[in-house]
Amino acid sequence: LDVCAEGCRKGMYDTNPEMPDALADLAEAMVKKAKTHQAAHELATLFFDSALKINPTHLRALVSYGRLLYNVQSNFAKAHRCFEAALSLDCNNIKALESLGDLL
Repeated sequence: LDVCAEGCRKGMYDTNPEMPDALADLAEAMVKKAKTHQAAHELATLFFDSALKINPTHLRALVSYGRLLYNVQSNFAKAHRCFEAALSLDCNNIKALESLGDLL
């Protein structure tokens, strides 16, 4: 996890249009560990926040971050906002629809 965090710190604020994808990929990898490792949970949150700071309309980051917020953090209000934002971009996004349904 430390190597991953260091790599992220080096390029986190790069405004390269491809960066949100890389950050979302890193975050999703951390989510797989998030239920058992607090450090992974914190890194996933950091990566999602960074991806969405660069591109607030990054659909995959919105949905995956919402799922992390809902399933791991129990932050239902913020998860709801992520799913709603995702659905405002793509009203047919199955993952966002299913996740919002689980939330409600």
